[in-house]
Amino acid sequence: MPDKKINNDELKKKWNEIIAKSMKDNEFRKRLLADTDGILKEHGIYEEGVQFKIVENTKSTRYLILPMSMYYSEEDLRRIGAGAPGYEWTSTNEGTCPCP
Repeated sequence: MPDKKINNDELKKKWNEIIAKSMKDNEFRKRLLADTDGILKEHGIYEEGVQFKIVENTKSTRYLILPMSMYYSEEDLRRIGAGAPGYEWTSTNEGTCPCP
């Protein structure tokens, strides 16, 4: 499989298709929970080095997603603001920082 990063819009569209199918087809839903990587790859959701986890809400358990930390030190913030090499910041607030 090629090393390609899936964009958020594409991921949402494909994920919604998988959810819809899992609501109509219980065998597919069982496979999705048992073989998450296989099903996601079949639907074009693959990103080298990224692990996807699927959990299923129940009547008595609800899962909440905590977004990844975007913590940077004061020094990192100064370097990002100055446009230091190796630091990027996008308009979607998804920055990358080669922080030590």
